[in-house]
Amino acid sequence: MSSVVTSGCARIEEVEAAIDERLDAAQAAEALAHARGCAACGAMERSLRSLRETARSLPEPAIDAEAMQRVRAEVIAGASLGGHGRSTAVRRALAVAAAVTLVLLGAAMLRARSASPRPAAEGIDLAGAGTLRPERAAVYRVERAGSDTRIALTEGTIHLAVEHRRRSERFVVALTDAEVEVRGTRFAVDAHQGHLRRVRVTEGLVAVRRAGQPERLVGAGSTLEVTEPVAVAPAAATLDPVEPPASTPAAGAATTVTAAPRVEASRAPTDAGATAASRDFRAGALAYVRGQPGEAARALRRFLAAATARDPRREDARYVLVLALDATHDPGAERAAREYLGEFPNGLRRAEVTVRLTRRLAARGACDAAASAALGMPEHAEAGLRTQVAQALSRCAGAPGE
Repeated sequence: MSSVVTSGCARIEEVEAAIDERLDAAQAAEALAHARGCAACGAMERSLRSLRETARSLPEPAIDAEAMQRVRAEVIAGASLGGHGRSTAVRRALAVAAAVTLVLLGAAMLRARSASPRPAAEGIDLAGAGTLRPERAAVYRVERAGSDTRIALTEGTIHLAVEHRRRSERFVVALTDAEVEVRGTRFAVDAHQGHLRRVRVTEGLVAVRRAGQPERLVGAGSTLEVTEPVAVAPAAATLDPVEPPASTPAAGAATTVTAAPRVEASRAPTDAGATAASRDFRAGALAYVRGQPGEAARALRRFLAAATARDPRREDARYVLVLALDATHDPGAERAAREYLGEFPNGLRRAEVTVRLTRRLAARGACDAAASAALGMPEHAEAGLRTQVAQALSRCAGAPGE
């Protein structure tokens, strides 16, 4: 394909149409006869036939939809470059080459679209954080910040499978008016013009935060539908810490969320009791972080006594209370663990609390109770936590029953 076209010809489009089989037999024969005596048309014919032979010899492209779109954009841009200073015939040759390339890409995309959808496990690897499978025409951007992952979704649907995340690791799908945070799950997010439309969860749990609305949890088998976008878009989503989640919806339930009004005057807390509870919650969390578990336990107990049953911070408060009492070897740690599991049987920290409860029961020789507690270990728990439970129960091996 090294032919150089030096001049144009009024019949060059006719020759191109003949090679593309867009003319009847008589017209095509006449056009090709002309090409044999015309330098410009002859060069065009040779270039097109060479491109066709090359195309036939190429293997089927093993390329995903995102890469196809990128190559397609580059081909179109390349065919548009250098228009000035080149003859019409040269520019046409470049455009034809680009067109052939796009046809090849188009064929590959058609094959991909006609195939059965791939499971998320066969999607794009996100550097160990999970896998992503975009549906066609999905527009998104993946960003990494240390152990955190952020996907900015503008259009279309993406399917994700994310491994269990540690407390310090975050995985967020950010949209114009919402963000969806992973707790370790398989799920799909659908967007239109940057606005959230739907979240479907296959396994695990995700937290959905929308502008001006409380956080919602979507559990396995559940779908959250958004009827219309919120009136005011929030600030750009970040990977900074956020408020803990609200209560988990029942599996299989479909939740419909309507738009938030532009002004919500009743959102701000006005009651002194609520302010005091918030102060105790923050004080308890800070005290624990500063290595003052006794002070943390006192503040968190005050918070739990004052907070309403629907307060989304209760789960974190109960969990940190277990940690604080365990750190001081307080006998109340066992009761705190049971209270956490009773109030949040499917809580995010169920595995960690089950480990601590099993260890305390085994340590005081309550082996039957320890074995019973261990049965509450969730199936998705990390291997390290399962090992800790097994080690605790091994201390009871051979011990008489209670």
